[in-house]
Amino acid sequence: MSNPQATVIDIGEALTAKIQTVTGASAAVFDLVPDFGLAQVRDLKIIITPQAYARGNKGAASRETPDTTCKINIAIMKKCGSKADIPELLELTENIAKAIERQIIGNGLVLSVEFDPIYSMDIFQQMKVFISVCTANIKVIK
Repeated sequence: MSNPQATVIDIGEALTAKIQTVTGASAAVFDLVPDFGLAQVRDLKIIITPQAYARGNKGAASRETPDTTCKINIAIMKKCGSKADIPELLELTENIAKAIERQIIGNGLVLSVEFDPIYSMDIFQQMKVFISVCTANIKVIK
């Protein structure tokens, strides 16, 4: 297997390409180190970034290849005029999740998708910025 950083980057870039086809937007970008403030968010932004990488251990007696997994975060952000904009953005978030769950993306299989938070009420109330974080739990496959 290639090095962990290359694996996570390859899967992250493939996930970004898939999300771009689902959303029809070039708003989705893969970024290893996102660097911007929420005050800068105006239009739809979808930032894909790695969260974790793990190699499981099957035990010394096992001849099986250890399970390798990674987690990739998908942050969906947009400045809103009012809370009436939230349902449409939640639908976009759900559509992204439906499009990637149980799919082979690059050299990974998306096992599950988690939302935490489904969206941040505090940030919305303070800044009128919708932000939802979706984590794709991915099993690395050869």
